[in-house]
Amino acid sequence: MNPFERLLDLIRDAWSGFKPFFVVDAFETAGVLRFGKYHRTAFPGLHWKLPFIDVPIEITTVETTWHSPAQPLTTKDDVPVTVMTVVRYSIRDVQPYITKIYDQKDVLADRTMGLVRRLVARSTYRELVDNEEPEKDIATKLRRAGSKYGFEVEEVTFTGFTKARPLMLITQSVLASLEN
Repeated sequence: MNPFERLLDLIRDAWSGFKPFFVVDAFETAGVLRFGKYHRTAFPGLHWKLPFIDVPIEITTVETTWHSPAQPLTTKDDVPVTVMTVVRYSIRDVQPYITKIYDQKDVLADRTMGLVRRLVARSTYRELVDNEEPEKDIATKLRRAGSKYGFEVEEVTFTGFTKARPLMLITQSVLASLEN
């Protein structure tokens, strides 16, 4: 970064601290901290603030999705499966979202993947295949868990649910074929 860019950054940061207003966009809600404590919620529009005292934190609150990575698991009857999940959610309340958790998307990911693991571990492969919507059980529990952090879970969907051969067996078969 050259000196001119640094000067522009300094001016921009100073202006941000000095200006007595902030704008919340239509797809956001802001939580305003005053001296580091939650002070108020600001909805879309123009808002006044005390320079250097109030700090608005804008949060995208409209519906969005989170896609899980492939999750290798084993059912109750020892069938290896791989599950991929999509969670459709929005932010209902910015106060707990800002003040009760640090890495919000990690909290959603950890909760979702933990619930999926527990569902698979307590079910047989046939029960999971025959159950038309095992996602509803996860969505209900995720709604309960997420609501205390400001999340509103709309839907949970398995985008991938397949029988999987454990990597160790695949590796062994590849090594065996190479030896022959």
